[in-house]
Amino acid sequence: MAGPPGSIQYSGWFKLLSDKCLSNAIQVKILGSFLESTRLHHETVQQTMQFALVLTALLTFVSAASLNLEARQSCGDPANASPFFRLYNSGDVDHFYTLDASEGLSATNLGYTSEGVSSHIFPSEQPGSVPLYRLYSPGVTDHFYTIDAAERDSAVKLGYYLEGVAGYIYPNAICGAVPFFRMYSANGGDHFYTTSTPERDSALGIGYADEGIAGYVYL
Repeated sequence: MAGPPGSIQYSGWFKLLSDKCLSNAIQVKILGSFLESTRLHHETVQQTMQFALVLTALLTFVSAASLNLEARQSCGDPANASPFFRLYNSGDVDHFYTLDASEGLSATNLGYTSEGVSSHIFPSEQPGSVPLYRLYSPGVTDHFYTIDAAERDSAVKLGYYLEGVAGYIYPNAICGAVPFFRMYSANGGDHFYTTSTPERDSALGIGYADEGIAGYVYL
């Protein structure tokens, strides 16, 4: 029953207020759930990004370690390289190279003069190395060295004798090795090898022809 005119309808007012509060409470709860969900999502994204960064760093480390291991496996130990002695016979105009010190000493009794150590090469096969073939032509008194099997065979057809493998060197510029320059004098019938750029240039200046790089060796 309606109250007197001008009186306050408390029951309706309380109901309206109660409904309003309930609505606000629901909105606050929904907002809170949304914010919590957003926070959790943000944390998940952060964790995912951190995981991705850690994974990337780990993969980079593993890749670098693998490359280093591969590099070590494809290189011989320089400590295993031996002196490659150089001798020269001015009468026959012939440069001679050998790992065998006693062979070098014997050569000095045949008119050769020691010119020291030309480089250091491996006496046995090492990772990444190839044979350096040694040939000799008595017709032109020339010692010839090459890593190219086809070139070796061609030289044999031209009268060179295969004297075996002088040692082992690298075919490419790897493992800290340096170029072993190769030159040839048609006038003297002499193949000349050196790691020295000035010495190479000097030989070119007196008539030797540049034949490129025989391979790569250690100083």
